[in-house]
Amino acid sequence: MLLALTAVVTYVPHIKNGGWYLDDWAFVASLSQGAERDGVAGVLSAADAETYRPGVVVVTSLLFAIGGEGQAAYLVVSALLAALEGFLLWLVLRRIGVQPSLSVLTAVLLVVLPVIDSTRLWSAATSSTISVCLMLLGAIFALKGLEGPSRRSQIAWHSAATAAFLASVLTYELVAPLICCMAAIYLFAGPRTGILVRWAADLAAVTVGVLLLVDGGRQRGTKTDLDSLWLRSEQILDNAVEVFRFMLPGGSLLAGSLGVAVLIALAFGVGRAATLEGQAVRQWSLLGGSGALAALLGFVMLLPADPYYIPRIEGIGNRTGVVAALGGVVLLVSVVALSVYGAAALMRLCRWAPLAAAALIVATALQFISIEWSNQRAWADSWVASQRVVAAVSGTLGPSPPRGLRVVTFRHQRVLLPADVPVFDFPWDLRGAVRWRLGDETADANAWAPQDRCDPEGVAILGGGEVAKVMPYGQLYFVDVGGYRGYRVANRAECLRMVGRLTAE
Repeated sequence: MLLALTAVVTYVPHIKNGGWYLDDWAFVASLSQGAERDGVAGVLSAADAETYRPGVVVVTSLLFAIGGEGQAAYLVVSALLAALEGFLLWLVLRRIGVQPSLSVLTAVLLVVLPVIDSTRLWSAATSSTISVCLMLLGAIFALKGLEGPSRRSQIAWHSAATAAFLASVLTYELVAPLICCMAAIYLFAGPRTGILVRWAADLAAVTVGVLLLVDGGRQRGTKTDLDSLWLRSEQILDNAVEVFRFMLPGGSLLAGSLGVAVLIALAFGVGRAATLEGQAVRQWSLLGGSGALAALLGFVMLLPADPYYIPRIEGIGNRTGVVAALGGVVLLVSVVALSVYGAAALMRLCRWAPLAAAALIVATALQFISIEWSNQRAWADSWVASQRVVAAVSGTLGPSPPRGLRVVTFRHQRVLLPADVPVFDFPWDLRGAVRWRLGDETADANAWAPQDRCDPEGVAILGGGEVAKVMPYGQLYFVDVGGYRGYRVANRAECLRMVGRLTAE
């Protein structure tokens, strides 16, 4: 109940003011048109065309069945899933013996964590949260199997865990390295008999899941040479440190000579606390190390990916930290607990350390909620801006626009900076929005970019320095969002004239 209430308090402003972003437009356009043609089969087929991940096909189809063509239902589900994710983490922490109060507070931090908020605010990223929930559910099943009263019960529980792990990988492959190390939790939590067999089953589930994704053949290009992987590891680690420092109470003090002095003092205090409160210090040290390792494992699958995919504090790109966040919050709570024990040891107030640590974590959670409310303003502004664009397209083309038209929009924001929240900044989002609004799955649309040009055959849309497509004249329309006017473009001369006019103002 506490976690659900926390999620409601944190995300109700976005449920009220948020909407669709980026892939959401493509998904809702494709799925709604698929539903009109073939019902449930059409929805599944349309979802399959949008992603190479089988789990995302199922998730997207279920979300469409719940929310249809409205925004609020999707955002409510995302908020509830954040609460569920926190609850499942709490169950795992309790099963491995973490103190009740601090395990609850760790779960609360995960629910409100602003550095992965795109997975709560952006409907298309909901599947990543579901993947993490499936992985945590698998861990709970596996830990339950360790306590099974009979061989049959143990096999049944771990079979359920294996199925959950497979479903998790098929929904978002970033979980794979963490599942591969699940044996460490088994060693920590229960009897050691049969661990190798359980671990082999986990590895088999991961292997099958990854092979099925590779067989899909639609994933983006990756770089696997050693130089690229080393460079990526440095990029990821540097940014991960910055994100963690942002999360840590007083993290800004850890830079420069003052930070070194603070760290030395805390290290001395922790050493003293180890002689006074040895069991607590050992537990938090072990949990902190485990959390750091889990966080790093959450980034392993990103090593071959594009440089854009790094840990981020805000914006649509911070979804890359969704798996690492599990270890991140455990590490955060461990560092806070150790720091408080160290400070308490220096002041000879060790008996107050647990209460002080809990109070500091509560204060951190409240700060996270405040940051999250602030972050949500950019997402609300993006939703308002995107509706202006869609309204301008449908409002300026007349009541019965021709099918198969091509639209290029001008004079509107493409992305809100520094928040890194897109309005219509990619080929598929505006196209999906226009197709959905006009009810025409043959329509196409792009926002004008400085590198685009008027060619003899039509407007050339460039991507990566090459012509991605040409939008031919004849059924080509320019839409001036700022001026709320539409223009039909019949030839290159008109294109050059209109581009000069619309980009000069």
